[in-house]
Amino acid sequence: LVRSFPINSLDFTFSIYISDFFQSKHEAEKKEFLKIEEALRREVTLLRGEQETNKARIRELEQKNDDLERHERNNQQEVTDLEQKINEMTEKLTLLENELAEKQTTTEEMYRLREEMRAAERPLLMVGPLRAERQDDTPEEPTPGDQQKQKPQFISRSSASVESVKSNGVSCGTRSSKDSTGNENSEITTTPITLSGGDGKGFASCVNRIVKDLMLKVDRLEGILTGLRVQPVRR
Repeated sequence: LVRSFPINSLDFTFSIYISDFFQSKHEAEKKEFLKIEEALRREVTLLRGEQETNKARIRELEQKNDDLERHERNNQQEVTDLEQKINEMTEKLTLLENELAEKQTTTEEMYRLREEMRAAERPLLMVGPLRAERQDDTPEEPTPGDQQKQKPQFISRSSASVESVKSNGVSCGTRSSKDSTGNENSEITTTPITLSGGDGKGFASCVNRIVKDLMLKVDRLEGILTGLRVQPVRR
């Protein structure tokens, strides 16, 4: 019994030491675990805060993205409207340009027709008197007895006839015809016809030739006037 007592006391002391060691180790590990747990909790808290912040930023970005998409759709719609307006304005400008070109063409045509009418009215000032004179200016053939006494004559139907004498002694007659209102319409300068030896037949043939030339000129002027009148009507 004396010998067993120390053995039991040693075992008990060793067991107490071991229990204290493991208990202190357990406490140390527990403290370390608590520290780790606390650090993890803090980290989790930070991560949750960051997550909430990221969620808020994501929501803001989504809202901004929606706003940008809406603005983009609005811009596309505005661009489409502007393109449509530009096309309409281009069509209107094209129509206005065509109308302006037609107006200019019409103005030029009217100006040309006025000029043609004025040019057509000018021959009337000569055709009318010549047509009337063609009936009255047919010369009478002189008799042989009057050939010696006949002097140079000029065909005249107007109220005024001017004769000018040149330096060589040859006279020229200027014939001016008047219409019913008294206005002078045209002037025709005629070459004098003189009798040198009393050849009546030569004088008559010369006068007839002059009259025929005048009639041909009148007919030609009438044809030109008719063509000018018909041409504007066709256009």
